[in-house]
Amino acid sequence: MKNLKVFKGKNKDFWFLRSLQKRRSHVSLKIRKFLLWFIRPINRNSNYLVFRQEPIVHIMSIGIIGTIIMVIAGFGWPEEAIPFGSAFVLNMFLSYFFKWFPMCWQEMDKYEKQYIRKIYGKEDDPNWTPYLIKIT
Repeated sequence: MKNLKVFKGKNKDFWFLRSLQKRRSHVSLKIRKFLLWFIRPINRNSNYLVFRQEPIVHIMSIGIIGTIIMVIAGFGWPEEAIPFGSAFVLNMFLSYFFKWFPMCWQEMDKYEKQYIRKIYGKEDDPNWTPYLIKIT
């Protein structure tokens, strides 16, 4: 329990643990997992850099290339900004959405759960969940 010193004190300090313990509906989980797809690496164990990147990186690259093509093709000001602008808005939305509404335990992949177990010093126990910790 020495790693839980961060969570002692006032109830406002338990925000991280409360977000982990949150239970979401089936529909909400599907929507959030779709949004998480944009910011998770395609294949973490790949030897190729392209597949270790998040899909949002590829979307931003396509937006930049699309804008460059539209500028070269001679489109006007508002139309040429649409590809990059839409990719930028999507990126900003995702970054703030997951900052304000962090992932819960149900949404995490195995490697993310292992990282959380490591924070709590329970990396040897694969059955440990944050639901075992009571918030007072």
